[in-house]
Amino acid sequence: MLKIQKHLLTKADDDTVFLFEFPCLDPLLEKFRFDQIFHQHLQYYSVQSFLTLLDQLGCELINYTFNYTYWGALLIAFRKSKKKGVINVNRIPKGIYPDKNILEIKSRFQSFQDQMNMTRTILDGFDSESLYGYGAALMLPILGYHLSTDFSEFKAIFDDDSAKDGLGYPNLNVPIRQPTNEDFSSLSICLTAMDNRRPILKNLVLKNPKHIINPLTLI
Repeated sequence: MLKIQKHLLTKADDDTVFLFEFPCLDPLLEKFRFDQIFHQHLQYYSVQSFLTLLDQLGCELINYTFNYTYWGALLIAFRKSKKKGVINVNRIPKGIYPDKNILEIKSRFQSFQDQMNMTRTILDGFDSESLYGYGAALMLPILGYHLSTDFSEFKAIFDDDSAKDGLGYPNLNVPIRQPTNEDFSSLSICLTAMDNRRPILKNLVLKNPKHIINPLTLI
């Protein structure tokens, strides 16, 4: 990343504003979303680590924000520093985000695993004939990994996208179905699209299933 950004800076004038968006460690730790760590990303910057990178590049922060409805992505704007020779111009107050020390990260990962184990115990208590998932997410195999399941105990994964109806996953033994005219009153529904739980819950409340299982506490 450092080499790439140095190259970009040589191509830009002093008034260029850079705007980057990428997955961020801070919301991930804050919301115990270790299911968001997978092979598609090599780095998970925190705000502080990225500001340290800006210091190394001789750049200064303009502003930043998080998109909590899109993977907790960090959207950050910066430019070449106008404070030449000043070291550590990019600072944020301490205590705003979860500590990034190894003990805190291990503690939060253990809490995440505890939630996964509790969900696994709950799922084991349901009859597979009435157990469904809701949300055929692209990263469903990652959730399955943490739940120690291929979802074969689910009768199906519901999804409102008609284009997914009848499809499946190459590495999961569960079909995808559109819930057309389905009677939910006797069904147990596990939320399976972690980043779309809010709209799914809003929809499920109207369908009034017997049980709704949320694998993660924070939404």
